[in-house]
Amino acid sequence: MSTDEDVLAQETSLEQDSMVSFNRSELKQLGLVNTEGKKDRLSEEFRLIKRPLIKNAFGKGASQVDNARIIMMTSAMPGEGKTFTALNLAVSMALEKDKKVLLLDADVLKPKASRILGMDEQPGLIDCLFEDIDSPLALQHQSDVPNLSFLPAGRQDPNATELLASQRMEWIMNELANHNPDRIILVDSPPLLVTSEASVLTGLVGQIVMVVEANRTPQSLIKEALSRVEFVEIVGFVLNKTHYSSRSKSYYGGYYGYGGYGYGYGYGQEKK
Repeated sequence: MSTDEDVLAQETSLEQDSMVSFNRSELKQLGLVNTEGKKDRLSEEFRLIKRPLIKNAFGKGASQVDNARIIMMTSAMPGEGKTFTALNLAVSMALEKDKKVLLLDADVLKPKASRILGMDEQPGLIDCLFEDIDSPLALQHQSDVPNLSFLPAGRQDPNATELLASQRMEWIMNELANHNPDRIILVDSPPLLVTSEASVLTGLVGQIVMVVEANRTPQSLIKEALSRVEFVEIVGFVLNKTHYSSRSKSYYGGYYGYGGYGYGYGYGQEKK
C-alpha cells in the first residue's frame, strides 16, 4: 500500500490534470438542477429530497444506522431515471455550505454517469478493485461544481459482481468514507432486478434511494426489488417523471405505499 504522501501526490496530480466539467447548457436540456443554487421548481424538489438523507447521514434523523453517509441510488429496472436523479441529488447536496459530496459510478457494466460527464475512458473503481492503483482517493476527480467530486466506473470486466463482493471493495468504501467525515458518498448502482451487482452493493450502504418511474413500473416489480434490500433500514423513493397540477399536495401517498421500509420521498421530476 502507498503512504499518505503518495496518495496526496496522486490526488493533487489528478485534480490538476483532469477536472470533471458539468456542461451546463447540455445538462440543463436533460433536466439537471441549476448549479448556482437559484430557486426553481426542480431545485426545490431536490432540496426536499436531500434534507432527510443529510440528517440521517450525520445522525440527526429519525434513524441512526451504520454507513449512513453512503447512499445507494438504484431502481427496479433500467430507464427509470436513476442516474440523472443521482446527478441532480449530488449537485443539490454539494450546494450545502458545510458538506462535500462524492458521486461514485458503480454501475460498472453500463456506466452512464461516467459517459455523461465525459469520464468513461478514465481509470476508476474497477481499476482500483484490480489493485492497479493503490487507493481510490487517487482516482476521484474534482468537478467544476464546488464540493462535488466524481469517481468513474473504470474499465469493463465480466467478473464485476465478484469484484464488488470482494473484501477489497469493502476496504475501498471504508477509505472513501473515512477520508472526510463531512462527505456524503452517492453510489450510482445498477438496477436491482437486472444484474446481481446492485444486491452486492446493498451490504456496503446505510441508505437507499429507489427511483420509480411514474405510471410505468408495476407494483409487483417494486415489491420484488424491495425484497432484495430488506436488510437496509432506510429505503426512500423518488417518484420520477410525474405530471401533476399545482394543487397536488402528495406525490407519494397512495401510489406506492409499503410500510416498514423507512421513508417515502414522493417528489416527482416533471419531465416530458
